[in-house]
Amino acid sequence: MLRDRLSAAREQGAQASLEARLLLQLAEVQDTGLEQGEQAWASLSEALELCPEDVGVLQAAAQYHWRHEAWSAYADALERIIDAAPGEVDVDDSLMVAGHVLENNAGDPERARRLYQRVLDRSASHLPALDA
Repeated sequence: MLRDRLSAAREQGAQASLEARLLLQLAEVQDTGLEQGEQAWASLSEALELCPEDVGVLQAAAQYHWRHEAWSAYADALERIIDAAPGEVDVDDSLMVAGHVLENNAGDPERARRLYQRVLDRSASHLPALDA
């Protein structure tokens, strides 16, 4: 049904944002309902191509990476969210989460340090970043 709606939207020349939203719905069903992770990622990738700076699309990608324990890609998605819409997210907290995931899950302490440094550059007295 979602594929049919997506095809109809494309035939009618729908805006990229509508098409991306339909692709997100399809990816959610594919990933969590049907356990078709690769197909879900293909749908998410298509949505990212259509709307690369859309926070909702980026958040869906981050959630996908979290569910699949793709830690480095998860941190990448968080950084993209921060860069795309710094006013819509808590930048320091998001950077700290991404740094923690990189350090403790992805085994990339150097990249984690760079993210912690971004926090310190924004707020030199940020205690969790100082402790990291």
